[in-house]
Amino acid sequence: MENNTEHKNKIKGIFSRLSGLSDKERKLFIRLGVILLIGIVLMNFTSIGDDKSDSNSKTTESSTNQKVADTQEEQLETKLAAILSTIKGAGKVSVAVRFSESESTQYLQDSESTSNTTQEVTTDSNTQSKETTKSEQLASANDQPVEVKTVMPQIAGVLVVAEGADNAVICEQLSKAVQQLLGICAYQVEVLPAQ
Repeated sequence: MENNTEHKNKIKGIFSRLSGLSDKERKLFIRLGVILLIGIVLMNFTSIGDDKSDSNSKTTESSTNQKVADTQEEQLETKLAAILSTIKGAGKVSVAVRFSESESTQYLQDSESTSNTTQEVTTDSNTQSKETTKSEQLASANDQPVEVKTVMPQIAGVLVVAEGADNAVICEQLSKAVQQLLGICAYQVEVLPAQ
């Protein structure tokens, strides 16, 4: 109860000081209050805009990555279909490729290592402790990260539909050709006859 009375007295003291100000000083005080209020409102609007732009840029980036992956799949499917259709007896060939992950880029990193050794000597024994700190950051040239290599996406599976796939020999040739071209295992390739 005393705490509330104390706060009320402080507030009354502030208002009594304000009432003792001249008109010019009161106007200045009100202007400063308005400017402070406007600044707070603008800071809130700015942070809301930043959140929206961050979410928009993340959405744009993920849709761009998806478009790149789709384009890579389509290009690979087109090339495979063209190559496999040249196998004798294969006929018309359609190919579907599924990636398990997308393409990634590896960047050069600068690493810095520091080591501190502390030795404590007591009457009972010597103790020595060693602390190593390692920090890494992206290396950059002209304010751009230095790209080391691009890792191609991993292939999860390939489906081949061919007119000649009802023949076991041609089916085997198509499967082995896909395995060899893409460097994948037999269980990742399915060859089916077309209607």
